[in-house]
Order: sequence, then structure tokens, then C-alpha cells
Amino acid sequence: MTSSQYAALSVQTLRENAAAIFQTGPYVSRKVQILRPLICPFGPIIDAVPDGAKLLDVGCGAGLFIGLITTYRSDIHATGFDVSKAAINLAKQMQAAHSAKNRIAFNHQSVASAWPESNFDAVTLIDILHHLSHSEQQTAFETAVAHLKSDGRLIIKDMARRPRWRAFANWIHDIILARQSVRLPREEDLMKWAKASGLILLSKSHFNMLWYGHVMWVFARRS
Repeated sequence: MTSSQYAALSVQTLRENAAAIFQTGPYVSRKVQILRPLICPFGPIIDAVPDGAKLLDVGCGAGLFIGLITTYRSDIHATGFDVSKAAINLAKQMQAAHSAKNRIAFNHQSVASAWPESNFDAVTLIDILHHLSHSEQQTAFETAVAHLKSDGRLIIKDMARRPRWRAFANWIHDIILARQSVRLPREEDLMKWAKASGLILLSKSHFNMLWYGHVMWVFARRS
């Protein structure tokens, strides 16, 4: 499969692969991973990661994105971390049975603690910023940039602010599942932080999945 085809991966294919890599662990937790491709555009995110990348996934949860991208792309080495010990435990169970387990690493830590000491070809922030305060969003953005190689990419996927009814659906989702009132990142802030960090916007994409709206920004350093 070529890079341009990853974005076209069907929801059904992604769900089947999620089921294949999450065969151990608590039943409900595994089912959540299998259902998530219904509402998150994993194909385009996989497609946005550069060839041969050393990847850092911030707030990786149970490692679904890492499990999927390393399934489809044998050129990817990935590290993920998350504040939830239960999520990381499930991620490590997934890793232990994964065919790419030697290309995967997971750490239990928060966004506020010291990140892995390495420079990465790509850093992904997938539905992370809206769980942080405005100042924490800026810190996470700047820390992500600091962990990029000179030609690295920063990939941010978060919930759309418009139309308002989709934003409201996203808000209700997190109130129920995360028990948290979210703070959607503002594009003007992302662009301001990018400019201050020496990044340019390579692409911006919108996706609607069920009643959820998504935006993905891909940044790179100025050449």
C-alpha cells in the first residue's frame, strides 16, 4: 500500500485491524478501541506521517493509533505516552502480541512531565489539546516542536469548532466519557504559536464522521 492510499482506508478495515491487535485486556476497553475508528479519521492521520518516521504520539491512550500505523507501515518506529496507567497497561498488552512490538514503546507519564529525550520525525497530538487549559495547550505545542527534528512534522487532530452543533456533540461526548468540559483549541492560537516556533502550515483538513467534526493541521519547520 502506498502512502496516498492510507487516507482511503475504510472504517471497516480499520475496525477489523483494531480488533486484531486488541485481543487481550478488559472487554469493554477493547471494544472502545474497536469502535473508535467510527468517529476518528485514522487513515488521513496515518497518511500524514512522513516515510520512515520515528514517531512520538502524545496522549496515546491505549495505543490504538500506534498499533494501526505500525500494522500498515513497516517503516515506522513509534513511542507513545499517556497519563492513564490503565490505558498504558492495555497498550502494553497490545504491544506484546503485535507483530511490530520491537518498533513500539509506551510510557506512563503526563504531558506536563519530561517527554522522551529524543528528536522525532513526527509528533502527533490526537484529541489531546482540548483536554488542556489554554496555557497548557501552548506549552504542549511548544514542547512538541522542541522534540521535532529539523525537517520534522507536527500533526494535530482535534475537534472542530464549527458548525456549532458538531462542536456541541463533541462536548457532550467528553462530558459523558471523559467527565470533563473540553476547551477546543483556537486556530488563531495554533497559527500564532507555529509562527513563533518557526513552523509553517503544510495542510489543513476537515472530516465529518457520524455527528463528530474534526480538523487536522500538519505543520513543518520553515526551510
